[in-house]
Amino acid sequence: MNQLLIVLQRPVFFLVSALCVLMLPAAQAQNLSDTVQQTVETYLQAHQENAGFSGSVFIRHHDQTEVWHTGFADFSRLRPVERYNLFRIGSLTKPVVAAWYGRRFQEGSLSLDDPVSNWFPGKTDWAGITLSHLLAHTSGIPNYTSLPDFPETLHLPESVDEIIARFSDLPLSSEPGSTFSYSNSGFILLSAIMEAQTGLGFMDAIDAFIQNELEIEDMQYERPYEEYPLLVKGYTDLSSFAESSFIHMSLPLGAGGLIATGDALLAFTSRMYDESFLSEAARRALLDPQSGNYAHGFGTGPVLNRPSIGHAGGINGFASNFLFFPVDSLTVVILSNYEAANVGPIMRDVVSIVFGRSFDMPVVRTPISLSDAELTRFTGTYELYPGFSIRVRKENGRLFAQGTGQPEVEIFPETPTLFFLRQLDIQMEFINNAETGIVDRLKLYQAGAVIEGRRIP
Repeated sequence: MNQLLIVLQRPVFFLVSALCVLMLPAAQAQNLSDTVQQTVETYLQAHQENAGFSGSVFIRHHDQTEVWHTGFADFSRLRPVERYNLFRIGSLTKPVVAAWYGRRFQEGSLSLDDPVSNWFPGKTDWAGITLSHLLAHTSGIPNYTSLPDFPETLHLPESVDEIIARFSDLPLSSEPGSTFSYSNSGFILLSAIMEAQTGLGFMDAIDAFIQNELEIEDMQYERPYEEYPLLVKGYTDLSSFAESSFIHMSLPLGAGGLIATGDALLAFTSRMYDESFLSEAARRALLDPQSGNYAHGFGTGPVLNRPSIGHAGGINGFASNFLFFPVDSLTVVILSNYEAANVGPIMRDVVSIVFGRSFDMPVVRTPISLSDAELTRFTGTYELYPGFSIRVRKENGRLFAQGTGQPEVEIFPETPTLFFLRQLDIQMEFINNAETGIVDRLKLYQAGAVIEGRRIP
């Protein structure tokens, strides 16, 4: 789920873009050259060496499909990632749910303009909300995964009605249709409506749709308490091999509960442009942008100045992304069992490699060893600008940094004063006061920008 049940959110000093827009010339249709394939392999290997990625990348260009794997499906047993492995796909579930609705719109049993009050008549403040608003994140219903108590209850089972009760009495954050505000709550309501329309529980309804209408194998709902031998383990830290925190899979539902292989997601993109599945008119209605570059359950381009559809996803232990370029017959799927993997920039770079555009090859950095006394010099809080600071602390000979309102990340010494993040090409430099010799400033280097902050009491 796009930052749905993932406790970790991207720090604000991370440069993240799942759908970067670069105005570049059109790419000519051609299959993947040996040079492209080797460059992708080198690129992913660099990310693995930086402990920034583990998982699979699938590229289908016309009739050619290439697959790369890095890292491990199980680091404790050094079990490699294989093509048939299942990954949690988080918010990549949303386009699949949207496809179910697209089919219902096409057959006429539902309409984008149907009011939510048809299913929730007692919620008078939802009277102006339609199915279109739920699918497009413009309903104004607060996002239940952003509520303060949500991280503390990830391990508890809940019914769809209990999940809805978390947010049903909260006031709307905006007038329906007026503002894009990413809301997993909307897709919980869409899950409940699917149940009402099919007479099945959501897990059964979505599985039946995948099997009988999408006709896709190796994609299904991850049901609580069931074992999935082909599902890789999810991790929060590739340096220490820390596994992700537990989440009860009754919680994500249509907002992010599916598991799939890369081949299943390649098949999904093909079905979306299959006239026997969705007519052009139905597909256009589903993919019509409603706010910025977001349509109904899909992000839309352009990416590298090319028309595209896609989505990003994140859930405990996992990060994912897919993009489909219909004009170029190109699909890229990224599946990672490392929740902090920066799949947005990785997607941007991989697509750039395929299209022969410039990209950022990861710099492989090797940490040095510093004593506890040396590390202690850097601990403290540094204000980069009003309202945002970075707190640096030491634990067991390791240094950690945390931005205001953001998760903590480990930073690694490259020199006695310069530290780096493994996930991204970001560095932090600690500066001594020339007179006192005490560290009193921090410089943050990211994407060519330099931000300096001062140590505060």
